[in-house]
Parts: sequence; structure tokens; C-alpha cells
Amino acid sequence: MLKRGLLSVLGLVALVRADPYNTFDGPGFPACRNVAAVHNPTTIDEAVAIVKDASARGIPVRASGLPSKDERDAHHRTIADDTMCSDDPRTIIIRTENLNRISDLVLDGDTGSVVVEGGVTFNQVAEWLHQRGASLGYTLVNWNITLGGAMAMGAHRSSLGEDSQVSTSALSFDIINGKGDLVHLDRDQTSDTWLAATTSLGLMGIIVRIKMEILKDFKVYANQETVEERDVLNGDIYAEISPFVTANYWWWPGPKKFHKRTYGVVPITRAGNAFQSTFSVTEFEANLATSLLDAGQNSSLQNFITEGIFYALWRAPNFREKSNNLPLISWPVHGYAYDVLIGGLYPDYKTQWDYGMRGLTYEIAVPVTLANPLLKRVRQLFDESAAEGKAVTSTYRSGINIKFGKAFDSLLGQTTTLQSNKTYDWSKGAIMFDFPSYRPTTGDHSRYNEPWVHWSKVTREIIQYSVKNLDPELLRRFAAVRKEFDPQGTFKSVVGDLIHFSLLHLIDPNVKNRQGKTRLSKWYVPYDDDEKVRLRGEVHRLVAPRDQKYQSNFVEFRNYKVVYRRYAGLFFCLCVDANDNELAYLEAIHLFVEILDTFFDNVYAILDEIFLAGEIEETSKDVVLSRLEELEKLE
Repeated sequence: MLKRGLLSVLGLVALVRADPYNTFDGPGFPACRNVAAVHNPTTIDEAVAIVKDASARGIPVRASGLPSKDERDAHHRTIADDTMCSDDPRTIIIRTENLNRISDLVLDGDTGSVVVEGGVTFNQVAEWLHQRGASLGYTLVNWNITLGGAMAMGAHRSSLGEDSQVSTSALSFDIINGKGDLVHLDRDQTSDTWLAATTSLGLMGIIVRIKMEILKDFKVYANQETVEERDVLNGDIYAEISPFVTANYWWWPGPKKFHKRTYGVVPITRAGNAFQSTFSVTEFEANLATSLLDAGQNSSLQNFITEGIFYALWRAPNFREKSNNLPLISWPVHGYAYDVLIGGLYPDYKTQWDYGMRGLTYEIAVPVTLANPLLKRVRQLFDESAAEGKAVTSTYRSGINIKFGKAFDSLLGQTTTLQSNKTYDWSKGAIMFDFPSYRPTTGDHSRYNEPWVHWSKVTREIIQYSVKNLDPELLRRFAAVRKEFDPQGTFKSVVGDLIHFSLLHLIDPNVKNRQGKTRLSKWYVPYDDDEKVRLRGEVHRLVAPRDQKYQSNFVEFRNYKVVYRRYAGLFFCLCVDANDNELAYLEAIHLFVEILDTFFDNVYAILDEIFLAGEIEETSKDVVLSRLEELEKLE
């Protein structure tokens, strides 16, 4: 019997074995910690069947492109490592790279539309359209990302003058929802369903088909100038960027310079076939850069020397003439829109990560009206690090990327104007501060001055800290749509779990049931009923046994902490971020109780009519109300 039981246990373990699913950076850089299986459907119907089966069995699902040698997407390209999936080891991945059909091109004058499947990458559809005299326009991101993934994640080009978020080009979506149904949505900016779908973080399902706006093919110029740091920090950044169809800055903190890159339309007859590449390197270049950057792992001076080299190199165009693959050596350059705005890899070149170079990044977005205070604060941090003898600077080949996004309304997007808090003006768009830094290949891989916040990375902890800044009303609206599309929570992710875990929970431990009975709970974002029951039970079991005399009023819970106070027979509990001020929340709880006491005259009188000495005194609501009326008459 023992051997048979042991074999059964081992068999079960084999069934639930899970492996990491890596980002394009490869092993050691998981998008998901635990993935039980990876599916590669070749048709939308196959993908529908996979989701329907998973939903019926309660198995979590996530979509992704394929981080292969040539198309290093994917759906997870724009989110942090280790956050794409939930931690459930039963999770399956549906890879969309084979869902890449393009059809139904309509071009009427200067505008038109095309239908693409969600797994097609930008360079695939751009080349297909170019051959037919059409273009994607300005709603672009890196060449190696799928359109479905870019739209789900709210990805964007850098522009304040033109619509730049990829979702703005969508006329309709076909989405596989959490029940395995194929749902069609037409553009409607007045609909919460559409506002949720245009930046869904993959939590509504898989975008498998998109009808999108396109333009007649056109040519653009790219130009670059060097600007003094003080002129940018003290200038009118909106006025400098907004006139161009797309524009961005690259910041070099060491020499205190900015490179300002701008783009604009030129006649289609203009000579030139420029092709841009940001990631192309030779093996020699990669090895040299690795040596320089590794030497700066423990040396501030070396990092500044390396930055100076990169700064000098970046002054020249990162473009080649497409017809002969020769470098272009002066600004401006001219070519077809996609080749100049995005481009790709040069022939016979590889990316920097193909040669083992890895990076981490820290990105934040604020209204462009706050651009100057943001950049001045970053400069202050650089100066503080230098004053401490541990100066920090850029360790990326193009410096610190300063991007911009025109306002576009969605429920979870970076540039939405729908926030309840109108303190700041998002109507002019957003500035995105993107600080990439090199990850050394030696030692423990830590970077110089690692503890500094601006040398951080978008991790679970960073996302957790930012949850409190999300708009509760927009989360509520998104959650209502998500519940309709995915009532069982089939499409799960760490990000989704983090933004959905915020609750005010009041518990009464003195009921006969040892699990505790919730008297009142307020959920700022929704969970299914089973998850609510689990959370209530966990919080009760965590708080109720604690020694009120010798233990504090706050306790760690998952990646958060619970702050609580006991009044009579009730625990008032708040689940807050791990770095929040416990004392402030304790005072808030006390204020809440005082207001209850004032508003209801005497909350303790109400409690005393129901509970006495910790035991249930009365279970009839009518009797309790009658007694309270009698007490009120006496007073």
C-alpha cells in the first residue's frame, strides 16, 4: 500500500510539473515562473477550442508571441519580467505567432483599412502593406512586437501631435473571452467595453483579429540635434515636441546633453530609402561594449567614459540606405514611413541580446505638463549620487529615452483623461521617462550603486507600490467589463492580481463559527465569490488569534500588510501596500469608528444589543431595532 501511495503521489507531481516561460532575453529572465504547457494554434478556431477547454477545467491561460531568433516578440514585451502570468503552476500559454494572416485591404484615397490576426508582427504587416502602397501610419512600436499584444498592453509610439497608441488605429476587435467564446467589438469610445479592450493587459482575453485604420504609403524625414540639458529642463517641452508627427529626447546625464530626434512628412517623390536600426550590432561591437560596461560594474568613472563613447556614436544617424546597406553619415535622412520610424535589423546583423547583453529598465509616465519638474527631480537625484561619491549615469547605447504620448482615453491606459482626480491635466498627453541600464555579466550581476531607486526595474514590488495611484473608479469600471468577459478569471496575471487586491474588511470574530463572519466588506476592485471567501478567511485567521496586548496592530499578508484595530467585538481591518504608513491608517480607522459613533449616536449601544460578553445576545433584527427605539425614547 505504501509503494502504491508513493507512486500515486509521484504521478500527480509529474502531472502538475511547470517550467519557466522566458522573455526574449532567454533563460534566467522568465515572463512566467510556472507554465504547464505551451500551445501553438494555427487558426483562431484552434485557439478558441484551447481556451474553452481550459476554462471548463479551471486552468489559467495567458497569450504570448514567440521569442524566437528572428521574431523576438512578444505579447509580454512591454511588461516586466515575472509578471505575465499568475503563479498557478497549471497555467498554459497560447502562443499566437501562427495567427498572422493579413487580408481585406481597402484603400480609398489617402486612408483605408486592413484586417490582421493578432499574432502578426509590425514588420510583417508593414512589409505587406508597403508592397500594396499602404502604411500603418504613426501607431507603431518596435518591429518585433505583435499587434494583438501591443494593443492589449497599451503600447505606443512617441508623439504629442498624432495619435500614437497602437489601439487608436483599431476599428474592431475579435477577442476570445474567458469562456472560450469569440466576441466581436466595434469601435465605440462611449462604451466601457471598448475603453477596457483598448488597454486590457490581456485580462479580457486574447485579441485574435483586428480591423485597423491605415494610410496611403508616404515618406518622412528624420532629423537630430544636440541640445543643452539646461535648455530642456527649463524650456517649454510641449512646444518643442508637439509640432512633429513623432519626436523624442535621449538624455545623456554625464555630458549634460540631450539629443532631440524629430520626424516629419516629405513628398513621396523625395529621394532616399533610409532604414533605421536601434538594436543591430556586430559581434565585435557587442564584445567591446560588454567589456566596457562590465568594467563599470564597480567603477563610476568607467561608466562615464563608456557613456561618452556612446554619446559620440549616437550623434551620427543610426540609419542605412536600404538599397545598398551603406551607412548614412549626416542628418536629415529620408525614406518610407515604417523604415524610418521603426525599421528593424540590418542584413546579417544580430541584436545586442543575441550576444548576451542584458538590460533592466525603469519607466514612469506623468502628464506632460509635469515634464519639467520630473526631469529636474531626476537631475537632482543624479547630483545627490555624485555628492555621495557614487555618481550614476546612463549605461545604454542611446542614453535615457524620453518619450511622449498623445492623450487617448481608455480605462487602464497611460494617457487617459478619464481620471476622477482632476488635479493634473492629462489632456495634452504624457511624458514617459524610460531609464534602461546595463546588467553586468559578471559576479552577482548587480549594477553600480544598485540600491538607488532610479536604478531599479519594473518588478512585482514596483507595481505593488504603484497600485495606490490607480484610479479606483476606472478600476471598478474595468473590473465590471472583465467580469462579463471572464467571470471565472481564466486570464490571470501577477499584474492583474496586484491591481485587484485592495479592500476594506471588517470582521467579527466572536460569532460561534470558528472561521469568523464578515459583518461588512468593501471591495474596491472585484473578485469572484470564491476568492472573496478565501480572502476573508485568511484575514480572519491572521488577525483574530493575535495577542492584542503584546502584538502590534499590523501584520504582513501576502505582498501587503493588514492594519487593524479592535472595537468591542469587531475587528476593523485595512489591507494596504507594504510601504504605506501604518500609523496613518490606524488613525483613519479610529476616525471612521468615531464618525460611525457620532452618526449612529452610539455604535456601542447597537453592538450591546446584539452581543453581550462576546456571545450572541439577540439574532432578531426586529427585536434589536425595537430595543434601540426604546433606548432612544428614554434619552
